[in-house]
Amino acid sequence: MANQCLRFGPEKGCDPSPQSLETRDLVFLDASQAAEAQFWVPINYRQLSAGELNGRMEVVDLPDMTVFHECHDQSLNKSGVLPPGQCTLSFIDRGHRDARFCQFYGADGVFFQPEQHEFDILMPGGQANTYARIDQQQLIRALQILDVALAEQLARSRSLQYLGFNAKARLSRAMHQVLALGQAPGTGRGGADPDGLRATLMEQILLAITASDGPLSGDAPQLHGRRRTWRMARAAREFLEDCLHRGITPGMVDLCAHLRVSERTLRYVFREWMGCPPGAYLRRLRLNGVRAELLAPGPATTSVTAVATRWGFLEMGHFSRDYRTLFHEKPSVTLTRALTA
Repeated sequence: MANQCLRFGPEKGCDPSPQSLETRDLVFLDASQAAEAQFWVPINYRQLSAGELNGRMEVVDLPDMTVFHECHDQSLNKSGVLPPGQCTLSFIDRGHRDARFCQFYGADGVFFQPEQHEFDILMPGGQANTYARIDQQQLIRALQILDVALAEQLARSRSLQYLGFNAKARLSRAMHQVLALGQAPGTGRGGADPDGLRATLMEQILLAITASDGPLSGDAPQLHGRRRTWRMARAAREFLEDCLHRGITPGMVDLCAHLRVSERTLRYVFREWMGCPPGAYLRRLRLNGVRAELLAPGPATTSVTAVATRWGFLEMGHFSRDYRTLFHEKPSVTLTRALTA
């Protein structure tokens, strides 16, 4: 069932309180398409593992709440910042040791992400992530009825909160039931009531939060070491991306000088948090940048060579080989497909 009202909140021609269940089932062939589908939050996707990307996102829109279920067959790095007033509750469907949510590595449970939180997620290929976007004030007000102290703790939080595994079983069951209803026949006009679904899901979310072992804050003292290396990895990525957007291809010396760390420390940070050495990560960033530009050609996209050299590639043979290895497609095919779409 395709939803024709694709933006959250009131829009021209869209009923902000739909009388039918609004759903979307989206298929992606590129990481940038997954980012564009989540227009409620500024988010960047980067493909890290080699191979053709096949992804899917199921979306169910409810009043002041949206449920997402996303899966990809390639490893992706996702980063962004939640907008004011919006929070999320999320989990990885099957816990994975290589999955990372900010400074939490391999944690199998529910995460509460407060408004304006800067996130950085590493999702291994073949894994699925489910989350709900919720109005934070409404969630906190409702939670105060059940647990005032817990509601105040989450309201004050500025960092990611790990709610543990106990919260996951209840939340996973409820959110997947809503997603299943969105895909079932008969949930369009005259089908499932969105207000009733929202009320039921909100209750299950609140009960899942109160069933937690007590939130573990991302700012907890025992996470100091992880937090430090995560922030270093984030600063390194931001420096690399800033340089690339200014037409500069930084080297290892530039990166170490900017972060004021040794090469050995830098290599450890990247292997721990990005799953690859700094040079390989930089090359994948540049290849992702080329692909994003080829998929959305503008006046400056005159040829593959023009785009590739703009991203610092000088040897076209090596560039084309690396591009095919990462995306399983020739760069010329990407550009032709975009121009004829």
